[in-house]
Amino acid sequence: MDAVIKIALLIALIAFIYLIYAIVNLVNDIRKTLYKANNTIDIINKEFSILSPKISLMADDMRELKTKVNDTLKQFDQLQITAIQSLENVGNLSSKVNDSITVFEEKSKTFFSTFEPVEKLLINFNRNVAPTLNHSVSYLSAIIKGYKAFNNKLSK
Repeated sequence: MDAVIKIALLIALIAFIYLIYAIVNLVNDIRKTLYKANNTIDIINKEFSILSPKISLMADDMRELKTKVNDTLKQFDQLQITAIQSLENVGNLSSKVNDSITVFEEKSKTFFSTFEPVEKLLINFNRNVAPTLNHSVSYLSAIIKGYKAFNNKLSK
C-alpha cells in the first residue's frame, strides 16, 4: 500500500502544482487586466480633463444663446403688440377718414345746393337776355363797320 499512497501523493502533488500554476496565471491575468483598466481610466481621465473646459464653454455658449433667444422672443412679443396697436390705429384712422368723407359729401351737397338757384338764374338770364343781347351786339357791330367804312371813305 505504500506504493498506492505514493502514487496518490504524487497525483495530489501534481494537482497542487497545477493549481498553483493556474492561480499564478489567474493573478497575472488579473494584474494585466487591472493595468489595462488603470491605463484606460487614465486616458479617459485625460480626455475628460481636455473636454471639461470645452464642455463648460459649450454650456456657457448655450446659456448665452438661450438668453439671446429669450430676448429675441421678447422683442417679437413687443413687435406683435406694436403691430396690433398699429392695426388698431389704422382701423381708427380709416373710421375717421370714412366719417370725414361722409361729412365732406354732406357739406359739399349743401355747398352746391346753395349755388343751384344762382345756376338757374344764369340759365334763365341766358335764355331771356342772350338773344336780345346778341341782336344788340350784331346791330352795334354793324354800326361800327358802317362807321369804319364811312370814316375810311372820308379820310381818302
